[in-house]
Amino acid sequence: MSLIITATDFSKVANNAVHYACELAKINKSDIIVFHSYYLPIYFNDLTIPPMPYNIVEDMAKENMNKLITKLTNEYPELKIKVEILYGDIIESLNELLQKENTPWIIVLGNHNAEENIDWLDSTLIQAFRNLKNPVLAIPSEAKYKKVNKLCFAFDNKHEGNDTAFAQINEIAKKLNAELHIVFSETDVLNRDNQPDFDPKIKLILEQSNPHFHIFYDGNIEDTLLDFLKNKEIDWVVIMPRKHSFLESLFHKSHTKSLSKIIHIPILAVHEDI
Repeated sequence: MSLIITATDFSKVANNAVHYACELAKINKSDIIVFHSYYLPIYFNDLTIPPMPYNIVEDMAKENMNKLITKLTNEYPELKIKVEILYGDIIESLNELLQKENTPWIIVLGNHNAEENIDWLDSTLIQAFRNLKNPVLAIPSEAKYKKVNKLCFAFDNKHEGNDTAFAQINEIAKKLNAELHIVFSETDVLNRDNQPDFDPKIKLILEQSNPHFHIFYDGNIEDTLLDFLKNKEIDWVVIMPRKHSFLESLFHKSHTKSLSKIIHIPILAVHEDI
């Protein structure tokens, strides 16, 4: 069974990601799980508002989910949609769900901060990128699904510990029937004639995706990559969050200008071997 999991907190941004996931499931003939996690609000002693009872919070979650699923089943009658509601932290709850479900080929989440263009990625999404072993796709607040023709994998040209990530990229490129571009930006190269090519092991593993390899020698890695995404009309950017310096550098608010070029592109996180 081909499976997609998408999570929602019933906000506009999250539900937009759910619709994106449904369109993706429809095109790829996947089943879909719409997931929600909830927890009891925490109140401090100096507040007069009493804590909300557990059953009321649970009932509110179920009511909101029923409303959403009614809309989805009307809009996507061809999809097999399953609901999961769990109590607890969203990342822990997602990991709990992943232990009992067939492995999804992708998890789709909304990127709340993209609409503000401040921090780029919200904290929950960063946690999902780093802590979920399955590929995670972050959908910007206004992004609507369109056929994914081009993927760009921003890479450091290092093979060790990346077999899982490469396998995920191959699977997703195949499912989407998408063109794959591998981009590596080198700095401080004095003699480009002696610059080594991409690691042969990398080429061998990714050859089934028939990728296009690109090496740039511009010292400004961020601008080089961001310009490439724009010029090639890339649909999804692929990153490895734990080691990828490009992603780490863009977590900082000082890069708001650069982020304006990438803020509306879905970001796909694949994961190194654990």
